[in-house]
Amino acid sequence: MLMVRKGIRVEKVIEGEGLAEVLKVETVGAEGRRRQYVVGYVPPRTNAWKAREYEVMIQDTVSCLDGMLRESERIILMGDFNCKEVEWEDWRTQGTEESWGGRLLQLAMEHVLTQWIKEHTRFGKEGEASRLDLVFSKEPEVIENIKRDCPIAKSDHAIVEFEVKEKRRIDQKEDHKIGRRNYCKADFVSMRTFFENANWSGLYKARSTQDKWEEFLKLYKEAENRYVPKVTKRDVGKKERFNKRCEAARKRKEEAWKGWRRRGRINAWNNFKQARNEHTKIRREEKRKYEKDIIDKCKDQPKLFYRHVNDKLKNRETINKLKMDGTAYEDPAEMAEVMNNSFHRVFTKEDEFVQPPGQERGRVMQEIQLTVQEVKESLNKLDVRKATGPDEVSGWILKECSEQLAEKFHSIMSASLSEGRVPQDWKRANMVPIYKGGKREDPLNYRPVSLTSVVAKICERLVKNR
Repeated sequence: MLMVRKGIRVEKVIEGEGLAEVLKVETVGAEGRRRQYVVGYVPPRTNAWKAREYEVMIQDTVSCLDGMLRESERIILMGDFNCKEVEWEDWRTQGTEESWGGRLLQLAMEHVLTQWIKEHTRFGKEGEASRLDLVFSKEPEVIENIKRDCPIAKSDHAIVEFEVKEKRRIDQKEDHKIGRRNYCKADFVSMRTFFENANWSGLYKARSTQDKWEEFLKLYKEAENRYVPKVTKRDVGKKERFNKRCEAARKRKEEAWKGWRRRGRINAWNNFKQARNEHTKIRREEKRKYEKDIIDKCKDQPKLFYRHVNDKLKNRETINKLKMDGTAYEDPAEMAEVMNNSFHRVFTKEDEFVQPPGQERGRVMQEIQLTVQEVKESLNKLDVRKATGPDEVSGWILKECSEQLAEKFHSIMSASLSEGRVPQDWKRANMVPIYKGGKREDPLNYRPVSLTSVVAKICERLVKNR
């Protein structure tokens, strides 16, 4: 019998093949997020089983579980595995590698599973206790509040109850990076040629700063669309350390496994163990090289280090609910409005500045004269890893094409300083709430961080230096 709560829809129910007593259920939650649950049962080895028949059952079970685990990262594996010999705290087995315990342990290590059950779950008539019921997951922090309750009726297995943690993400799409610009693969040579040959007369003839900025954006977006590709599905989730060497080792291991499945001989099994160990060795070597490279670049590229650390955090703390004046808000749009109102309420508005009498007036904005060389030097100092602002103008493009764009920005900034006005895009910002401490439901326990226009920050820096 399969029972699900309201709001959870069962999409598929798939049974294991051969003698494997395995069942996979694919569910879809209220937010459209999919999760798979696999339930398995491995009977104990008794006189009722013939040696060959039991071996076939174990092989079918391992093969079935391996295939299901490869299909998804959001998967929970549970069941009565009748595996006493594995010490899950130390990840070792008292039996051989060919035993059922050895194969289950290898399967868990191969898929980097976490085993959550720490206590005995089966109790015999003479008080013998053992841990036969297990729960695995690929996500390291997804299971919580595990309880062991009294067995049902005359069963000698305790009831195991646990909760699956589902964090709501601000961007609900798992493929949210798809569609963004991939500046690593941009054709900057062609882009420089485009900017050199483009018709910039509209920018120079425009009278207002806003008109000049809009003329610049037209040609900038055209160049970006031509020469900067978008992120595809192949680019998302790809491990940089999993290179061609790792891929070749993985294929050799899979071929050796298929060879052992076909022949079932001891030499085929030894070949598989050798290929498996070699694959593990190569993956570890490449991982160490990748992490050493990150450490070497840490000083000059700190974001590379923090991105690697954040990739390790599968379940990041996000804003699930906010409370304001006794009312709870869970809708993302409503929470954004609550944040905006809270920040607006505590915003400190400075008093109007009045120059003291008798004090000499300093230089005003109209008196600042920028040079093309100053603008070009500022463009060359840009950090290409910085995020874009609301105008989506990338610092990477500006730095690579500084020779071609310096004069255009000089025209825009000079008009802005002489008019005393800035383009509308320079006034906008993407606000990101950063948790400070205290209750997560209190909007005032978050600090707003603004992502503003890259060009606006260049202009501010030039004025400040004067």
